Amino acid sequence: MEDLTVHVARAVVFVVLLTSGLFKLSAGWDASVETVRRYAVLKPRLAARAAFVLIGAELVAAVLLVTPFYRAGALVGAAVFAAAGLAVSAVLTRGESIDCGCFGNALSIQTSPWLLCLDLVLLATCLFLVAAGGVFPATSVYLVLTIAAVLLVGMTLQSVRANFFPTFFVSLPAGSRFEPFTAETRQG
Repeated sequence: MEDLTVHVARAVVFVVLLTSGLFKLSAGWDASVETVRRYAVLKPRLAARAAFVLIGAELVAAVLLVTPFYRAGALVGAAVFAAAGLAVSAVLTRGESIDCGCFGNALSIQTSPWLLCLDLVLLATCLFLVAAGGVFPATSVYLVLTIAAVLLVGMTLQSVRANFFPTFFVSLPAGSRFEPFTAETRQG
């Protein structure tokens, strides 16, 4: 039964990573760089490098998943899904929703808590594959539970922030910075 579970997990992660990488390539380089920029988690000058690394990691992981080195592919895939989860969390924390760009221009999927959960499930699947041969199984289980707890707390805080803080704080216009000690506040 375990062998079937491993094969199904490898196939699922392989299909997601391969289609994601290929669709990003077919969308064009500029579209992939712009997708990274929309997340606004990196400095704009790093967007091109990040897009290159992301697409490369997705394709390398997919290839490794169909070889005897599938655990290495699963580890690279885990890094991809962890990075994606963090980027989606950042967008959700800002109270925004953007096209995730997960599959280039082929699908339009908006960032949402459900997308974050999907990233978590795929991350957990990759960690399961890393542990599938008796390689640190207990550590992987604790890591998956820790990541799930962090994401759950993050989503809860985001919900609390969205429901509680707007009644006490004024939203800043997009692109502006909060500066608590300006000349006007010092005088008053």
